[in-house]
Formats: sequence, structure tokens, C-alpha cells
Amino acid sequence: MHEDNLVWPFMHKRLSYAHETEVRAITMRLPKGDGGVDIDIGKETRHGIWVPTSLEQLVEEVFVSPTASDWFADLVKRVMQRYEAGKPVRRSRLADEPFW
Repeated sequence: MHEDNLVWPFMHKRLSYAHETEVRAITMRLPKGDGGVDIDIGKETRHGIWVPTSLEQLVEEVFVSPTASDWFADLVKRVMQRYEAGKPVRRSRLADEPFW
């Protein structure tokens, strides 16, 4: 199958999640000839490498499940306001009647 491709499991997901538009990134630390590291992209932790980024650039809007309770949608909006995310929070319309 894809045994020879180390990034395949990180860059592919089940078809049932195809509606999600997400960004995935994989970074590599490339060795230098002297055994050091050629590219140092951030602080290494036990869970990975910390890579500074900007949510302002990565997130356009937040969608809440159409089946989520109203209290949950309100909570998401309050969290966005609390952290001054400044992005719209909308209820997903995936449960609406489709139009063709």
C-alpha cells in the first residue's frame, strides 16, 4: 500500500471527513554535514516542535455543527471573543435541505 511513504498517514484522511477543509503541515529537521541541524524552526517539546504561526492568517471563520446545542454555539462565540480572535462563528448548514 503506502508503506514507503512516511507522510501518507498524516496527509490523508478518511473520505467521511472530506467536508473538513483543514491545513496540515509537516516539518523536518534536516541534518547538516557536521551532525548539527541545518534548519531550526522552533522549540522542540515531547509532543513535537513548536512552530510559531498566526491564527489570523490560518482561520477565516469557525463553523459549529448543525446538531450542536445552542449553549455550545454560544460558548464557541464567547471563547472567540475572549481571545479576541475576531473571526465569525457560524452554524454549519450541512443539515439544511440541499438545493441543486
